[in-house]
Amino acid sequence: MPKTRDIPLELREFNKIFERISYRHDSYMVFDDYLDMYINYWSYNHKINLEMIKQKYSLEERHDFLRLIMESQL
Repeated sequence: MPKTRDIPLELREFNKIFERISYRHDSYMVFDDYLDMYINYWSYNHKINLEMIKQKYSLEERHDFLRLIMESQL
């Protein structure tokens, strides 16, 4: 559930996915991991520990991270 109702229409799907992941994990860590994966997605040099992310998040949550990246491209 969103913490605020003042979310712009363009960000509502992103927020919905983010909140779904944040339900089980700290929002700060979810956002930090999202940024790492987003930068890794667009960079040739950025190295992240994917094993740590695999251990931390379920398969569905990892798919949600990909959805977040896709939503941020719109």
